[in-house]
Amino acid sequence: ALTTSGVAHDPDVSPDGTAVAFTDEMCTDPVLTITELGAGHATEVIDAGVPLHHPRWTADGREIVAADAGALVCGGDVSDPHDDDTVVVIDVATGGRRALAPGTAPEPSPVGGVVAFVEGFDVVVVDLDTGEELHRHPRTRGEPRNGLVWSPDGRMVAWWERWHPPGETTLNDALVGLDVETGEVDVLDQRILAGGEAVGALVAWTPSEMLW
Repeated sequence: ALTTSGVAHDPDVSPDGTAVAFTDEMCTDPVLTITELGAGHATEVIDAGVPLHHPRWTADGREIVAADAGALVCGGDVSDPHDDDTVVVIDVATGGRRALAPGTAPEPSPVGGVVAFVEGFDVVVVDLDTGEELHRHPRTRGEPRNGLVWSPDGRMVAWWERWHPPGETTLNDALVGLDVETGEVDVLDQRILAGGEAVGALVAWTPSEMLW
């Protein structure tokens, strides 16, 4: 086991496959833990100070991008616990951190340079170094399902959206892809379900194609 006490959240394996990062004790003693696979114990603990969630390694393994949830997940108004999250970048070597932009559920590109995340009802792509906003797609149709997923070449980020057309009883699921080079957004697949709750689909990539 990689943990012996506490509660681990959101594990993510480093690009070289040698370590795993996860958040631990999100509210009472928030830390970001990095464990070498094979060591069997925590090899680095970064005092987060505030609750972090959804840690994700950058492509070069030098930084971890996460969402800073502040105090919202630990009390207070939790009607939307991640509405006021901030995307932060943490230096693995020093533990230093910098705020990147308002948002949650960050997913760095597998080839580096940019990170995608959700802000309110928008999907946003920003420069990882400068925080400059490169693309913003207003998700007018509804909420994302099961997070953002990058293609292996870093060309496209995809997600499922769900919405309820006005005056209709159907649920609509759409698989949406954003081309980060052109900024174009395409509906790759769509499902219309009459009544009831639709089952949110997952997205995965092989080196050459998308699976859903």
